[in-house]
Amino acid sequence: MIRWLMLQSQRNLITTFPLWLKRKVGNCFAMMCSTEKNCPPELERIGRSIVETCKGLPLAIKTTAGIVTKRERSEDAWEDIMNLLPYWGVAEEVSSVVMMEILKFSYDDLPNKMKPCFLYLGVFPEDEEIRVRDLIRLWMAEGFLEAIQSGRSKAPPEPEDIGEQYLKELVDRNLVQVVKRRSDGKGVKTCQIHDLFRALCISESNKPDNNNNNAHKLSFPNNLGSYACLVTCNQSCTCSLFLANDVKYEWQHHIPKDCRVKVLRFANGLSLNDLSGLTDEVFERLIKSLRFLKIGESSDELSMFQSVETCHIVSCEEELSIGGLKQLRHLHCDLGVSFWVDEGGVKDKMQNLQTLSYAYAYSQLGSLFNNGCFRNLRKLGLRIHEDHGSAEENLRSLHCLSNLRKLTLICERCSIPFDSILFPSNLIKVTLTEFKDLKSKDMNTFGQIPSLQILKLIYGRCEEETLNCGIAGSFPRLQVFIMERLRIKCLTSEEGAMPRLRRAVFYRCPELKEVTKQMSSLGSNLEFVEHRDAFLEDIFNDIEALDDMEP
Repeated sequence: MIRWLMLQSQRNLITTFPLWLKRKVGNCFAMMCSTEKNCPPELERIGRSIVETCKGLPLAIKTTAGIVTKRERSEDAWEDIMNLLPYWGVAEEVSSVVMMEILKFSYDDLPNKMKPCFLYLGVFPEDEEIRVRDLIRLWMAEGFLEAIQSGRSKAPPEPEDIGEQYLKELVDRNLVQVVKRRSDGKGVKTCQIHDLFRALCISESNKPDNNNNNAHKLSFPNNLGSYACLVTCNQSCTCSLFLANDVKYEWQHHIPKDCRVKVLRFANGLSLNDLSGLTDEVFERLIKSLRFLKIGESSDELSMFQSVETCHIVSCEEELSIGGLKQLRHLHCDLGVSFWVDEGGVKDKMQNLQTLSYAYAYSQLGSLFNNGCFRNLRKLGLRIHEDHGSAEENLRSLHCLSNLRKLTLICERCSIPFDSILFPSNLIKVTLTEFKDLKSKDMNTFGQIPSLQILKLIYGRCEEETLNCGIAGSFPRLQVFIMERLRIKCLTSEEGAMPRLRRAVFYRCPELKEVTKQMSSLGSNLEFVEHRDAFLEDIFNDIEALDDMEP
C-alpha cells in the first residue's frame, strides 16, 4: 500500500483517493512516518485523521508526511500538526487552493538556511529534469552553502557536501522528486519539482513583504527567447541570468545597473564575444563577480574571470590557460581540451580544483600532478589517443592525486598497459570506455584498488575470450559491476574475489555465456539486457561514459 501511495502521488498529485481507500491510506501514512515496524495504534488514529483533513489529496498527504517525519515520533507532536491543518482552510475549498496552503506550510517548516535553496528551484522551466551537480554548483555560486565555522580544529565541510545534505533533506521532506539515481543506488543524479511547488517557489520569492535578507526575486522576461529567468538580490546587489537555446542578443540590457552578476547559464553556452555589448564598467564588474559560467566556445579572455568557481565549456579548439582562475573548483569541457598552466604559481592558484574533465592526456598533466598541483581533485576525466605519446606517462602520475574519487578514461580505441599504472588508493569509481585489448592482468590491477566500489566497462574490446576478473581477495569493496557493448565470452574469477558485489549489469553483450560464481549468486541483481525499454530504463540511466563527470 505504501508503494501504491507513492506511485499515485507521482502519477497524479491532485486527484483524491477513493473514500474506501482513505482508511488504509491513513494507516500507511502512519507507517511511513514511524520508525517502528508496527506503528502504535494512537499514531494510526492520528494518521487517519490527517489524511481525512487533507481530503485524500496525494500530494498533500505526501508533503504532510514529509513534515511529520522530521518531528518527534509522539502523539503530542503529531496532534500539533493535525490541529494546524483545519486553519489552512482545507474544508470545502478547491483542491488547488488546499494544496498551496499545505505546500506553503511545508516550506515554512524548512530550516531558514535551506529556504533559499528550495526557492531557487523556481528558476528552472516546468517539468525540467535538473542535474543535481548543476543545481548544487548554482547554490554555491549564489552563496547559499557557506560552511559554519564551529571553532574546532576539524576542517569545515566542503560546500558541495553541504549541498548534497540539503538536497537529501528536501527529498526526505517530499519537496523534491528523485528522477534518476546514480549507479550506487544511493545518490541522486537528477531531480524535479512538481508544478505547484514551482509556483510556490516563484510566489514566495516575489512577495513584497519578504524580509529575508537573502531574498532572491525571480522574473521572466518574455522578449529574450522561449525561456529566460532573471534572479536578483537587492540585499547583495547581485543578479543571475538563465537563458534557453534561442536567446536574443538583447539579453545584455536586462542586467540591472550597478548589479554584480553571479551566474550566466545559457542552455547551449554562449561565446565570450557575446559580452561585447556590455559597457566597460559592467564588464569589469562581471569578471570580478561571476561565479558560474557556461560558454559555447573558449577564448583567451576566460582567464580574466578570477572569481569563477564552475566553468562549463561546450567546445574548446585552442589550448586553455587556467592558471589565473584562482577560485575554480569545477571545469568541464564537453569535447576535450588541452591546457597549460604556469607551474611557477599554480600550487597556490589551483588547490580549489575538484573536477577536471575532459582533458587530453598529452597535455602537461603529468608534470603538474608530480609537482603537487590539483591536490584536492576529486573527479578526473581524460581523453587518450594513440598519437599522444605522453599519455602513458601522464597516467603513471595519477597516484599523486591522493584525494581522487572518480576517474573516467576515454581511450579512443587505443591500448593502455593498465598493469603498469599505480592508481590512487582512494578511488571509489572507475569508468573505462572505447578501450582496446583489455587483459586479465589489467583487471587484476583494478582489483588492487582498495576503495573501488563501482567499475564500468563500456564499448571496448578485450584481448581474451575469457577474462579473469580477479584473484582471491581482489576487488575487496566492489559493489557494482557494469559492462556495456563488449565482445567477451566468459568471465571468471578466483574464490574470494569481489566479496561485496551486490549488483552486476550486462547490456548488449550477446557473446557472453558465462559469468563468475559470485555474479551468478546475485539472483535478481544479476541483469542481462539486450534492449532498453521503459521498465528497465532506470537501470541504465547512469550507464553513460560521461555522466558523472558533467557539471
